[in-house]
Parts: sequence; C-alpha cells; structure tokens
Amino acid sequence: MNVTALSLVGLQSNDSIREYLRQHPEMMVELPYNMDESRLEDLALDLEGRVASIHACCPSELAFPNFGSSDEAVIEQSMSYMRRTLKSALRFGASLVVLHPGYATDKSIPSDGEQRLPLLHGSEFRDFVGLEDGSICKLEYTHMDRYRRHFDIMRHQVASLAHEYLQSGVKLALENLNPRAGYLNVEPYEQLELARLDEAFLCLDIGHLWISSQVFGFDFLEAADGIMKTGKVVSVHLHSNPSRPGFFRDSHENLDANPMPVKSALELVAAYKPNLVLETLHDFDLNTELLRRWLDA
Repeated sequence: MNVTALSLVGLQSNDSIREYLRQHPEMMVELPYNMDESRLEDLALDLEGRVASIHACCPSELAFPNFGSSDEAVIEQSMSYMRRTLKSALRFGASLVVLHPGYATDKSIPSDGEQRLPLLHGSEFRDFVGLEDGSICKLEYTHMDRYRRHFDIMRHQVASLAHEYLQSGVKLALENLNPRAGYLNVEPYEQLELARLDEAFLCLDIGHLWISSQVFGFDFLEAADGIMKTGKVVSVHLHSNPSRPGFFRDSHENLDANPMPVKSALELVAAYKPNLVLETLHDFDLNTELLRRWLDA
C-alpha cells in the first residue's frame, strides 16, 4: 500500500490540523516549511505517529537553504537549517525530508515572501527571464554557463548533506521545481542527474513537472515515468494547475480542478509505491476523498 499524506502547508491554524487528523485517521502528514517552532510544539502530541515526511525547513527559518551558492557563509547557514530540520525528522519519526535544493545565485534567499520577491524580480535573475508574467525562465536557461555553475555546486553540496542524513536514518528527497528564473532543478534531465547521487533520493512534484512540460515542450507522463524508473523517487507531491503554453501558474489547486492529467499521473506513479502527498492549498477533505477514490479504482 502507498503511504498517503497531506501537506499541512495550506492549513492556517492548529485547530484545523487537529480536526483534519481526527476526520482522517488513515492519513499521514507532511510537516511544512511555513510552520514555526511555537506551532510545532503546540501540535507535538497530536502529531505522534502521523508524520510521514518533512518539507524543509521545519521549523521555519529566516531563509530557504541555498546549496547552489558559492558563498561559504550561505552554505553554512543552509547546513545549519537542515540539521535543525533533521532533528525534527528524528523527533517525529519522519523517514524522509523533502528539499528545494537551491537557486542560481550566491545570495541567501529570504523565506518571507515580501522580502523574497524583490530579489526574484530584480537584476540578479534578469538574464534568465524568458516571460515576464511569472518570471518564467528562457528555454536555454538550464544550459546557460551561470546556471550550470550553480547546479554543479548544488549537486556537490547535497551529496554531502544526503550522506549526513542517511547516517541518521533519514532520506533526503530533492524536489523538482517550477521553471521560474532563479530556481534550480526545473527540467527532467536534472532529476535524472541527481538520481545518480548514491545517497540522495527524489521527490517528484507533478504540478511543477506539468508547468515545466508546458514551457519546455516535453511529454509530461513520459517524463514522470522516466523519473520514477530511476528507483529513487520516495515521495510524490500531488496538486494541479491551469498552466498551458503562454500561461503559467503554480497555484496548487484541487486534483480535479484543471485539464492537467492528474489521475493518469497518479496511476503511473502509484505503481512504484512512493509516498503520495496531497499538496493542495484548499478543500482538504474533498481532495483526500478524491485521492482515496482514485487509488481504490
């Protein structure tokens, strides 16, 4: 049986989390990057035996890890954050931690959205932008020299981190991101490169993969199957979005809200027995029931 879980990223109160846990005893959870230490402590008893995975960083930090940086201070900060998240994983019995592995910059990336957006929309990533709406990257983005420099730094750093995690009995799962200028790991071939790291694992985000398929023009289901066939995918994030050529939104909508072939993707990935994690931002009961019904079918 697949482990099924709900990412708590969209639940805004601990009371709503407790109600969900009560209503759905069969579901595990993924602890999110936007949960601070006080909320985590308040939920500690409720979460016993229910945490399948953690989305770094948890508890939340002032910045996101950036393992693509050549700045030693940024790498040290990122390592410190991830060691704190590892402690959370060990405390709550999570078998894996999902990580957005890095950015095409040496700078630290603020976790606060209002502080982060000026950087993402500023001159730092200007040469990477192909479509202004959503800061979607150029088609040649992942083959540009500056991008590859940061990707290679990231690959080296996460290999070391994955070893440290696995020594503690926790798998590090590297997630594919949506093709926004400045993000690393946005095309399927990059996931295949990271799959070759001996002690690292993968998280396949099908919503992000769908957006990338609409930007770069590859076959969505064929790419998903290729990534799954690496044998390294331990978690799959499930959500939908309305992206199509010329219009791109990473909106994390309901599973059946868009023409995106979520059900076909679920049928494909479920056969490999990864964790299946709902990462929708609304209608948690509805999406849980839909996931259960599709799996039963």
